[in-house]
Amino acid sequence: MAAQQSRVHVERQGDTTLVVRLGPVALPANADHDRISQLALQTWRLPAGGWLRGYRVEMVDRQGRVLPSSLIHHAELVDLERRDLLRPAYNRVASVGKESGALLLPAGMGYPVRAGQELGINAMLANTSGTAYPEAFVRATFTLVPEGSPGVREVMGFYAETSYDSTGNSAFDLPAGQTTRVVHFTVPVAGQLLAMGGHIHDFGTRFVVVRAGGDTLYNATPRVDSAGVVRGMPTVPFFGRTVRVAPGDRFTMTVHYNNTSGRTMPGAGMGTLGVVFRPDDVSAWPALDKNDPAVVRDLASLRNAHGSAGHHH
Repeated sequence: MAAQQSRVHVERQGDTTLVVRLGPVALPANADHDRISQLALQTWRLPAGGWLRGYRVEMVDRQGRVLPSSLIHHAELVDLERRDLLRPAYNRVASVGKESGALLLPAGMGYPVRAGQELGINAMLANTSGTAYPEAFVRATFTLVPEGSPGVREVMGFYAETSYDSTGNSAFDLPAGQTTRVVHFTVPVAGQLLAMGGHIHDFGTRFVVVRAGGDTLYNATPRVDSAGVVRGMPTVPFFGRTVRVAPGDRFTMTVHYNNTSGRTMPGAGMGTLGVVFRPDDVSAWPALDKNDPAVVRDLASLRNAHGSAGHHH
């Protein structure tokens, strides 16, 4: 469905809190994401610089009352002024969903931002309940470390996904039975891995990330409810040990599915890895070229609510 028109309201609360409200959006009852007129990418400019340390997303009504978290499939934070580490696209800073509505870095760490920097949120909403919400809003609350704060260690995020096509779609079909999808990626800059977390869809059974040489960094099974629906994936922190990355280090990411429905499910497969990364030198991060055709396609996909359905879940 076409994107709904939306307004972005930004409110700074003191030095340490920024609240961004997106909407309204109508969420009819018993509507999966493809039956909802999605917001698509909503952008704004930061009123202050410093470092982003926390990111929490909720669904609320016009009065600010919190609605069920199940309405949010995912809400990814996009930096419109930095490149993705692994490919020519806009940098995805963080993504949260119904399983994990909040992220908070340890004290003394933050994602570097400046006043006037353009950020956006790409939210994918769904309402499988029997209750309609004719006027709902996405409310994102950011924890800021103010500019000038001493001793802040700069932390970045990057993502790897199981597949891309020319539209940026990362979903794949699930035939009946077992499916394995493998992707290799190379990290181009030196730094330290701080944490990893995976995202997988229903019928997913395992998510594994191995560095060339045999170092298994992530080996996780999804949390499922009594009906077998995936409710979350663990995040593995490395804060207790040092996991260094050298330029050119190669990783293999494998996601496993077992589709027990007995039929092929188009676009039902997905595997996304989110990594918290501390580069040795932020200036070594690959430069963003907004005229690169792949970057142009990425922005078009983000702005197309229907097209963003398969992107960076």
